Amino acid sequence: MKARIQKNCPFCKGKVTQRVGLAGIRVFECHGCGAIVSFNNEECNKNKAVAIQYWNRRAGDDNLSAG
Repeated sequence: MKARIQKNCPFCKGKVTQRVGLAGIRVFECHGCGAIVSFNNEECNKNKAVAIQYWNRRAGDDNLSAG
């Protein structure tokens, strides 16, 4: 699965970095407002491309499924 470019922060539109935090949990961290977001599932924690798909979902999108 090809990783997509991740969207900016939905709160402040700041640049976001993805990293693996404590206990192998993948997190998205905003450099603008300091928001930290993670998805509580093994699929995202083990696969960067899947995590980006989850991150890029937004309320109001036609298709909120990750796949």
